[in-house]
Amino acid sequence: MRISARPPDGRHIAFELLGHIYEMPIEGGEARALTSGRSWNSFPRYSPDGTRIAITSDRGGSEDVWILGRGTGDAASADAPENVTKMALPVVQGSWSADGRAIYASALEQNGSMTAYRFNLFGSRQELASGTTFQAITHFDEHTGRGVLFYEHVDRQVPQSGARIKTYDLETAEIRVHRERPGGAFNPTLSPDGRQLAYGHREDRDVVVVLRDLETRSERVLMRGLDRDHQESGPYYFGVAPNWDWHPDGTRLYLTRDGGIHAVDISSGELTEVPFRAPVDREVDETIRFPFEFPEGETHAWSYRFAHRTPAGVVFEALADIWLAENDGGIRNLTQTAAHETSPAVDADNGWLYYATWTDADLGAAHRRPLAGGTATEVSSRPSQYMSLTPGPDGALAFIRGAGGLINGARIEEQTDFELVVVADGTEHTVTDVGGSVMAQGRAPHTVHFDQTGEWLYYTEFVLGNIAPNPGLSADTLVLRRIRPDGTGKATLYRFPHAERAVLSPDLAWIAFREYQRSFVTPFEWIGKPVTISAYDGVGFTRRIDPSDGASMAWSDASTVSWPRGGTFHEKALDDILAGTDGTRTTDITVRYEVALPRTTIALTNARIITMDEERSVLESATVLVRGHRIAEVGPQVVVPAEARVFDLAGHTVIPGLVDAHAHSVGQLATTQLIEQRLPGVTGSLAHGVTTLYELYGSEEKEPWVSDMIRSGRMDGPRMLSVGAPMYGIREYRPRTYRPIASYDAADQHASYSRDMGITALKDYVNFTRADRHQLITAARERGLNVLSETAAIPQMNFTQIVDGVTGLEHTMGLTPLYDDVIELFRASGTGVTPTLLVVYNGPVGQAYFDQSQRYWEDEKLLRFSTEERLRGRFRRVTHYWDDDLYSPEMVAAMKRLFDAGVLINAGGHGQMPGRDMHWEMELFVQGGFSEMDALQTATRNAAVYHGLGADLGSIEVGKLADLVVLNADPLADIRNTQAIVYVVKNGVVYSGEDAARVYPGPVAAPAMYFQRER
Repeated sequence: MRISARPPDGRHIAFELLGHIYEMPIEGGEARALTSGRSWNSFPRYSPDGTRIAITSDRGGSEDVWILGRGTGDAASADAPENVTKMALPVVQGSWSADGRAIYASALEQNGSMTAYRFNLFGSRQELASGTTFQAITHFDEHTGRGVLFYEHVDRQVPQSGARIKTYDLETAEIRVHRERPGGAFNPTLSPDGRQLAYGHREDRDVVVVLRDLETRSERVLMRGLDRDHQESGPYYFGVAPNWDWHPDGTRLYLTRDGGIHAVDISSGELTEVPFRAPVDREVDETIRFPFEFPEGETHAWSYRFAHRTPAGVVFEALADIWLAENDGGIRNLTQTAAHETSPAVDADNGWLYYATWTDADLGAAHRRPLAGGTATEVSSRPSQYMSLTPGPDGALAFIRGAGGLINGARIEEQTDFELVVVADGTEHTVTDVGGSVMAQGRAPHTVHFDQTGEWLYYTEFVLGNIAPNPGLSADTLVLRRIRPDGTGKATLYRFPHAERAVLSPDLAWIAFREYQRSFVTPFEWIGKPVTISAYDGVGFTRRIDPSDGASMAWSDASTVSWPRGGTFHEKALDDILAGTDGTRTTDITVRYEVALPRTTIALTNARIITMDEERSVLESATVLVRGHRIAEVGPQVVVPAEARVFDLAGHTVIPGLVDAHAHSVGQLATTQLIEQRLPGVTGSLAHGVTTLYELYGSEEKEPWVSDMIRSGRMDGPRMLSVGAPMYGIREYRPRTYRPIASYDAADQHASYSRDMGITALKDYVNFTRADRHQLITAARERGLNVLSETAAIPQMNFTQIVDGVTGLEHTMGLTPLYDDVIELFRASGTGVTPTLLVVYNGPVGQAYFDQSQRYWEDEKLLRFSTEERLRGRFRRVTHYWDDDLYSPEMVAAMKRLFDAGVLINAGGHGQMPGRDMHWEMELFVQGGFSEMDALQTATRNAAVYHGLGADLGSIEVGKLADLVVLNADPLADIRNTQAIVYVVKNGVVYSGEDAARVYPGPVAAPAMYFQRER
């Protein structure tokens, strides 16, 4: 709630409640709404003459400062609201200049920084001050006698410092720090006579109002016990605390506390509540929550990689094998080995199929085999990762290989140093070093191309630094280079400051490239110096390939571009691309397979069963009978059939399989797009009882592929769903996650691509304007996709996400406590929250509690999925926090209010320690006031229902999927007992709770991770 109480007559007060502006008598009473409709409005400020009110409103599609006529509000008249800031990204916290001719406000810039401007009422602006990324500059108050503007700048960290009050000299433009102290100084509010400054301060754990005499600089605490400020909220740019205001006679300060409006007597500090009633009318869209049905029987793969046309047909990889979609319509598996195979290439002249292989035991190699069938032979055996295999003239082969060995804990996804290698006449030699991208998102295999004579090799790599006008855009730049096979003549030809992939046409006439999730062509015209190309920046000639393009572009011939998209291979003529016309032709490359499901019967007998059904029933000495992959019977009187494999669980407790609602367990995509056979985060999650996980920061190239592999039985792990690559709203902060959304069609293209690639939900990853968010939400609704929105600890944005119907909020809003208005908004909407307490916003992270008390590098179970060196390097010396420093208990208390109101509060581990993190999250819930049963509910039934999986998962009930965790201790007595795992049952298959080895059926020992082997 934000207030303004300084009209000259001192008779009224304006305030914000759930996104509408109200006005009422200053003594309280019935409030009148000044705004209406779907817009979200906040920060009311009376003009100096009292005739107008400045508000922050998103009614134009993004927050701007608008002026309301005091007597008319939203009414259509000469005094209808007027936008006075008109910027592309949010402008917030408007305050009037003393003469009423201008507005001071803070604007978000494309690089995530905040800039303070003075906006006059005629359409121009002047910059006052700027900060770095997400350093909010707000709460402006002009002192006429001193000729300075007071404001708050969150540019230091608590407790050593915090927000600082600064002044801007309106004569000299000099900026000075007026007040800095441990615990911060914020929300500067001048008294009407200009002699005193009220400001906020965090005094240890208490938030207080301080009165400062501007002449003597003496200070006193006026009152204590305000709600927690936002000094630790990261991206929050609306100001550290709600607005306050003085009565015009200077005797009282009006502020919000305990969910209401209060007046504080300046002399005595006496607090008086201002009672009121306000008619709240909010239209809330239906919450998006599409159900998901897991396939059974025959299904199809979602992931098709490295696809390109050859004379024999379309060659591609799916399910870790190399396939050929033949010209006559048949689809043939060319390899069928246990290894993971990637990067296929065909030497049509000699009839060879080249490809890379990987096994966790032997690492990577390059192979070839006759395309028509026959025995494979090794071309290069150095144990590393390989990509971009490219046949050249006279039987030569070029490829890019990881430089150095993968030893002593090194991970394939972390490798950024590569080498270009040529094999000719049976001899291999390194041509040059090749740099990979240091950025985790938007990685794609490099490309290699021989010219027709074999004299030159063309290849792409990433170089550190960025040549874009704003160097903060990316940490590296994609370049196209040329070099002779003997390593001479190296030259940089093209630079693509925002791209992730670039592919030369066979005749060296065109380049296809991809930036910001869209693909383009540009002519190849090198004249001796590097050429810079960007479609987004309008640099150079470019044409969009197609609205339904894809990431893995290739050239079918000199005049045709191709790309896979789901099970369809697309090709489009260059002439159609240049003309902007349709004409895409498609080839079906769908690979079908049988879902791997057991046909056995198992009985878990004599167990205590915490069912997590609607009644949260607990059954003693009961049996769970599983036929195949579903639960057939549950109860104390179950008759066990003779064919069942019996697990006598006397003294054990059975709970549903855990559902990680916010996982980061799959790991980054390697530059080569190679994926190992046992992923540590995935396998570790399964060993810790996680049988379903929702990846919340992935890629279209990795999670659908891993899901295919697990579903087909070629890998073990939890069943997996993913948001794919998140959709970020400003390009200069997380550039490779940026998705331009200038229209509904653009939003729908993103949603359609995700759907085609096997993605089941979109992650609205801080799209800062309401228009962008709403278009994305609407497109997702039309495409049958759920929408999970990153909160970024910006409640004003989060409330609009709720109103617009998102499935849920990921992370907390950084807002405590929560009052009835917010509780009711959540309850009425159906939107859920996955708070990820381990990384809680606006305070020390919850994981700190565990980090400072546990020696992970000595934990035998964790060491099965990591290395002592890695764990010791991360956690051997961590920051110490006192118990009352930790913020998660306070946040959990707010989540408990939502939980008790029926809101879906869910456990998500955030990938902090895959698998173990879910148990930590449940423990944090209990520390903050949840019962053990409540905490279990967040990690089972709630998380399943939240993601549309409740029909199959989340409880132990007849007909549901057989996902169970067997414990040798009671979690209702101590929530930490959820870690006492003996068995994990997923889809009716029993795994060891120690290392995820398969126990039944078909026992299989768990091998070491590839990075744990001595090389």
